Amino acid sequence: MYRYISLIIAVVLSMAVMSSRAADPVEWSAHVDMTAPNQGNVVFNARISQGWHLYGLNMPEDGPTPTSFSFSNARGIFFGEAVPSRQPDTGVDMVFHLRLNYWENEVTFIVPFTFTEGADTKFDARVDFQVCNNSKCMPPRSVPFALETVVVPVNDANHEVAATGRQLPVKVVPTADRADDAMWTPVGYPLPDRQPDASSDSGLRIFLLGFLGGVSTMSLPLIFCVILRLI
Repeated sequence: MYRYISLIIAVVLSMAVMSSRAADPVEWSAHVDMTAPNQGNVVFNARISQGWHLYGLNMPEDGPTPTSFSFSNARGIFFGEAVPSRQPDTGVDMVFHLRLNYWENEVTFIVPFTFTEGADTKFDARVDFQVCNNSKCMPPRSVPFALETVVVPVNDANHEVAATGRQLPVKVVPTADRADDAMWTPVGYPLPDRQPDASSDSGLRIFLLGFLGGVSTMSLPLIFCVILRLI
């Protein structure tokens, strides 16, 4: 009897945790494009969920975490500055109440590099970033990548160049100048009064929230009846 009760409680708690866990609003990918036998580009692509924005490469100290790229285990490889595929948008951020620049939807960053003879062909890359919408922010995150360049000489005049890249599992990497992400909580501010937007999907959200609330309320008596019958 107690085993069944414990199972029901575990299922209910699991459902609560799953429903409260938001999907990552940004999907990152990275690969290497070789442009010559001893140089190339590391290409990072960010696909941003609708309603969210990715912050720019330079942010004020009291603002969000800027988007940045770092490399390690890259002996003999020299990296340049990241160049975005398009200029960021600029506007007043509703969470930080600052005029900031950011990208929405999708953006690509190109980091050029050159390497010397005998340089490492495998290296690690990492992107640090933060995303927010108009009312809350996700914690600052880091996504690591393992990248590889392979240069195969064919003759003295020509080279055949190949490049590969694979993404490692996403993990949070704390930085020295910020609190541990476990202690970081999303922040939000009430939005100012504004005229209703005809294209807003607030009605659909209210309907879905009401529907889910009704389903959960109707299922509670059934769960209690099952528990009572087991007792």
